[in-house]
Amino acid sequence: MNDHFSIDLETLGTRYNAAILSIGVQQFDIDSGKLGETFYREIDLDSAIKAGKVTGSTLAWWAQQGEVAKRVFGSNGKTPLSVALDELRTWMLKKATKPKVWGNGSSFDISILEHAYDHGAVGLKEPWQYTNIRDMRTIMDYLQAELKPKDHAALIQRTVASFSASRPTSSEN
Repeated sequence: MNDHFSIDLETLGTRYNAAILSIGVQQFDIDSGKLGETFYREIDLDSAIKAGKVTGSTLAWWAQQGEVAKRVFGSNGKTPLSVALDELRTWMLKKATKPKVWGNGSSFDISILEHAYDHGAVGLKEPWQYTNIRDMRTIMDYLQAELKPKDHAALIQRTVASFSASRPTSSEN
């Protein structure tokens, strides 16, 4: 089933209340390892800062990044945070009735999005249930794989395929 979604955020902080610069989501099938559709939005900086917090150390980190990474600071093609969160919710619920979301770490991507739904999209609720939150970093450690942030799609596909191969089949349960 394609009810699994790996979420990757770019932010202006490292805590649950960080301002969000971009939201990237990759749908995947945990049984086959096949990738599904993607969702990506770069967030309007003003709306991001209204809903989240900026830290100096994270700004300093961004200042040291290359031009490709810094494109999230441009003004073209940006989406207000509330609109992006609404679009994410709508997109995800069209793909799965009970989405399972994977973040890279148990307290980063998903927690930040939940905070954004509470503070940046009044009246909206995140499209997943608290019991359907998963942690990619734990699986990666378990599989002893290296996390290479520049190649999320390949990483997800390799991780899901490895995880699927190591899961017991129905007859082994």
